[in-house]
Amino acid sequence: MSELSDTELLALFRREESRNYAFNLIVRTHQRRLYAFVRRMVTDHDEAQDVLQEVFIKAWKGLDGFREDAQLYSWLHRIAYNQSINHLKRLRRGLFVNNDQVVERLTADMDRSEHFTGDAIEKKLQR
Repeated sequence: MSELSDTELLALFRREESRNYAFNLIVRTHQRRLYAFVRRMVTDHDEAQDVLQEVFIKAWKGLDGFREDAQLYSWLHRIAYNQSINHLKRLRRGLFVNNDQVVERLTADMDRSEHFTGDAIEKKLQR
């Protein structure tokens, strides 16, 4: 997409006045390929989008320190790989909970006329 080389994009990114523009170009240039890679690892579309967003957040934070001994895409690909693996590990550990499941669980045995204190709700959540 971008006609600029990695070196030119990074030079633009490192200048405060063109930082956002350069990062937008980086995202537009690499997001399709990175999404395809992440989606092969994280099969759910929405979760893959979330992982890709995390990839670009990490890239934004780390671009100033990027050493140009590798191609920019290779560096982004490595971030995408690591973020995908981390995401899958969190899933395996059960740290992600479907909000609909939480609501169903909370309301399944609650009488709608009852009022619950914060402690009662917290106990329900901990089950």
